[in-house]
Amino acid sequence: MGELRRILHLEDNRASSQLIRLCLEQENIQVEHTANYDEALLALLGLADYSGLENYDALLLDFMVPATGNRDDLAEKLKVPSMGNGLDIARAARNAGYKGNIVIFTARMEEELDIPEDLDIKYLKKPCETDEIINALKKTHSDKPVPYDYDHGGMY
Repeated sequence: MGELRRILHLEDNRASSQLIRLCLEQENIQVEHTANYDEALLALLGLADYSGLENYDALLLDFMVPATGNRDDLAEKLKVPSMGNGLDIARAARNAGYKGNIVIFTARMEEELDIPEDLDIKYLKKPCETDEIINALKKTHSDKPVPYDYDHGGMY
Protein backbone atom coordinates (compact mmCIF):
# COMPACT_ATOMS: atom_id res chain seq x y z
CA MET A 1 0.00 0.00 0.00
CA GLY A 2 1.20 3.52 -0.69
CA GLU A 3 1.37 6.36 1.74
CA LEU A 4 -1.40 6.61 4.31
CA ARG A 5 -2.84 10.11 3.85
CA ARG A 6 -6.56 9.98 4.61
CA ILE A 7 -8.75 7.48 6.39
CA LEU A 8 -12.41 7.13 7.18
CA HIS A 9 -12.97 6.46 10.87
CA LEU A 10 -16.28 5.14 12.19
CA GLU A 11 -16.53 5.49 15.98
CA ASP A 12 -19.48 6.48 18.14
CA ASN A 13 -17.46 7.16 21.31
CA ARG A 14 -16.55 10.85 21.13
CA ALA A 15 -13.52 10.64 23.46
CA SER A 16 -12.07 7.67 21.56
CA SER A 17 -12.61 9.31 18.19
CA GLN A 18 -10.95 12.55 19.30
CA LEU A 19 -7.96 10.71 20.73
CA ILE A 20 -7.49 8.63 17.59
CA ARG A 21 -7.84 11.71 15.39
CA LEU A 22 -5.24 13.60 17.43
CA CYS A 23 -2.76 10.72 17.36
CA LEU A 24 -3.19 10.02 13.64
CA GLU A 25 -3.03 13.69 12.67
CA GLN A 26 0.29 13.95 14.53
CA GLU A 27 1.46 11.34 11.99
CA ASN A 28 0.13 13.53 9.13
CA ILE A 29 -2.85 11.26 8.50
CA GLN A 30 -6.09 13.12 7.81
CA VAL A 31 -9.09 11.57 9.55
CA GLU A 32 -12.67 11.90 8.35
CA HIS A 33 -14.86 10.85 11.25
CA THR A 34 -18.34 9.38 11.19
CA ALA A 35 -20.23 8.75 14.43
CA ASN A 36 -22.86 6.28 13.25
CA TYR A 37 -23.84 3.79 10.58
CA ASP A 38 -25.88 6.29 8.56
CA GLU A 39 -23.03 8.82 8.40
CA ALA A 40 -20.67 6.06 7.30
CA LEU A 41 -23.01 5.20 4.41
CA LEU A 42 -23.00 8.87 3.39
CA ALA A 43 -19.20 8.95 3.58
CA LEU A 44 -18.81 5.87 1.38
CA LEU A 45 -20.87 7.55 -1.32
CA GLY A 46 -19.19 10.95 -0.96
CA LEU A 47 -22.37 12.71 0.17
CA ALA A 48 -22.90 15.40 2.85
CA ASP A 49 -19.39 16.92 2.59
CA TYR A 50 -17.56 13.58 2.91
CA SER A 51 -14.72 12.78 0.51
CA GLY A 52 -16.08 9.50 -0.82
CA LEU A 53 -14.70 5.99 -0.86
CA GLU A 54 -12.17 6.53 -3.63
CA ASN A 55 -10.43 9.19 -1.51
CA TYR A 56 -9.74 7.04 1.56
CA ASP A 57 -6.47 5.14 1.83
CA ALA A 58 -7.95 2.92 4.55
CA LEU A 59 -11.04 2.46 6.72
CA LEU A 60 -10.97 2.13 10.53
CA LEU A 61 -14.37 0.88 11.65
CA ASP A 62 -15.74 0.29 15.12
CA PHE A 63 -17.87 -2.85 15.22
CA MET A 64 -20.80 -1.68 17.37
CA VAL A 65 -22.22 1.62 16.15
CA PRO A 66 -25.66 3.24 16.36
CA ALA A 67 -27.93 3.48 13.34
CA THR A 68 -31.19 5.31 12.76
CA GLY A 69 -32.30 3.23 9.80
CA ASN A 70 -33.30 6.45 8.04
CA ARG A 71 -31.08 5.86 5.02
CA ASP A 72 -32.72 2.86 3.38
CA ASP A 73 -31.96 4.45 -0.01
CA LEU A 74 -28.21 4.44 0.64
CA ALA A 75 -28.21 0.98 2.19
CA GLU A 76 -30.06 -0.40 -0.81
CA LYS A 77 -27.61 1.23 -3.22
CA LEU A 78 -24.67 -0.31 -1.32
CA LYS A 79 -26.45 -3.68 -0.89
CA VAL A 80 -26.33 -3.74 2.93
CA PRO A 81 -28.96 -3.66 5.71
CA SER A 82 -30.41 -0.26 6.61
CA MET A 83 -29.30 -0.84 10.22
CA GLY A 84 -26.01 -2.60 10.79
CA ASN A 85 -22.52 -2.59 12.24
CA GLY A 86 -18.92 -2.01 11.18
CA LEU A 87 -18.84 -5.31 9.28
CA ASP A 88 -21.81 -4.14 7.21
CA ILE A 89 -19.96 -0.92 6.38
CA ALA A 90 -16.96 -3.04 5.35
CA ARG A 91 -19.29 -5.11 3.15
CA ALA A 92 -20.74 -1.91 1.64
CA ALA A 93 -17.23 -0.67 0.82
CA ARG A 94 -16.29 -3.97 -0.85
CA ASN A 95 -19.64 -4.03 -2.71
CA ALA A 96 -18.74 -0.58 -4.07
CA GLY A 97 -15.38 -1.90 -5.31
CA TYR A 98 -13.14 -0.55 -2.55
CA LYS A 99 -9.75 -2.31 -2.61
CA GLY A 100 -8.02 -0.46 0.27
CA ASN A 101 -7.31 -1.77 3.74
CA ILE A 102 -10.18 -2.10 6.17
CA VAL A 103 -9.65 -2.58 9.90
CA ILE A 104 -12.37 -3.53 12.36
CA PHE A 105 -11.40 -1.91 15.67
CA THR A 106 -13.36 -3.28 18.61
CA ALA A 107 -13.31 -4.39 22.23
CA ARG A 108 -14.93 -7.69 21.22
CA MET A 109 -12.96 -10.88 20.70
CA GLU A 110 -12.31 -11.78 17.06
CA GLU A 111 -14.16 -15.09 17.44
CA GLU A 112 -17.31 -13.18 18.44
CA LEU A 113 -17.33 -11.23 15.18
CA ASP A 114 -17.36 -14.09 12.68
CA ILE A 115 -15.55 -12.02 10.05
CA PRO A 116 -16.17 -13.43 6.55
CA GLU A 117 -12.89 -14.09 4.72
CA ASP A 118 -14.24 -12.66 1.47
CA LEU A 119 -14.28 -9.18 3.05
CA ASP A 120 -10.48 -9.28 3.33
CA ILE A 121 -10.41 -7.11 6.44
CA LYS A 122 -8.20 -6.95 9.48
CA TYR A 123 -9.16 -7.11 13.13
CA LEU A 124 -7.63 -4.96 15.87
CA LYS A 125 -8.61 -5.37 19.50
CA LYS A 126 -9.08 -2.34 21.75
CA PRO A 127 -7.14 -1.14 23.65
CA CYS A 128 -4.00 -0.68 21.57
CA GLU A 129 -1.22 1.75 20.75
CA THR A 130 -1.23 4.30 17.93
CA ASP A 131 1.56 2.41 16.14
CA GLU A 132 -0.59 -0.73 16.09
CA ILE A 133 -3.44 1.18 14.46
CA ILE A 134 -1.17 2.73 11.83
CA ASN A 135 0.51 -0.60 11.09
CA ALA A 136 -2.86 -2.34 10.70
CA LEU A 137 -4.08 0.39 8.36
CA LYS A 138 -0.91 0.14 6.24
CA LYS A 139 -0.61 -3.65 5.97
CA THR A 140 -1.18 -5.19 2.60
CA HIS A 141 -4.17 -7.46 2.21
CA SER A 142 -2.01 -10.57 2.35
CA ASP A 143 -0.62 -9.63 5.77
CA LYS A 144 -2.44 -10.96 8.80
CA PRO A 145 -2.89 -8.59 11.74
CA VAL A 146 -0.91 -9.36 14.86
CA PRO A 147 -3.03 -10.04 17.96
CA TYR A 148 -2.85 -7.41 20.68
CA ASP A 149 -0.14 -8.05 23.27
CA TYR A 150 -1.66 -7.34 26.67
CA ASP A 151 1.74 -7.44 28.36
CA HIS A 152 2.80 -4.05 27.00
CA GLY A 153 -0.32 -2.06 27.86
CA GLY A 154 -2.54 0.03 25.68
CA MET A 155 -3.88 3.47 25.09
CA TYR A 156 -7.36 3.16 23.51
